[in-house]
Amino acid sequence: MKRWMGLAVGLVAVVAGVVIVVSSLGAADAPAHPGTTAFGSARLPLVEAVEAPEPELPAAKYSRTMFASTTLDGVDAWLDRCGGPVAVDVGDDRPTLVSEHDYCGGSAWMWDLDEQDVVELDGEGIDDGLYVVSSLTYLPRKSGASVGDLPDTDAVLQTCVSSSEMVLIGLDLRDDQA
Repeated sequence: MKRWMGLAVGLVAVVAGVVIVVSSLGAADAPAHPGTTAFGSARLPLVEAVEAPEPELPAAKYSRTMFASTTLDGVDAWLDRCGGPVAVDVGDDRPTLVSEHDYCGGSAWMWDLDEQDVVELDGEGIDDGLYVVSSLTYLPRKSGASVGDLPDTDAVLQTCVSSSEMVLIGLDLRDDQA
């Protein structure tokens, strides 16, 4: 019991000492001007703004390697081999066209893409890298679509999605790879 009593007296003494020290500090730090408080005259340190990191892109939904690279004149022969996507050079200042017949596998993956999905492309005729889907345009299959109908993007995926419709999928090469 004496031990507990001694601890209690010691604790009271420590608390009393802390109260005396804090109250004496408060008197010394009192504001010089009436009506101001220590809080009112306090200044926070300046902190430099930190630029937020760029959000991470999701993993590639699909990854495809070009089966061949050709021009518009030779595209049909390469597509008919059903070896995979074909990179087509459609001319200067135009995006690379990546085409694959629907019945050769093109509709199995292109049909499943939505805006902001990520696709990894590599191989001959295409800049290797991660591409983000920026547009989807559906056109009639026999519409007479031309190179001028391609969206203004880095690459364009093209396949038929039904007996009457095809899709043009605009892709932008991810900025940190360009």
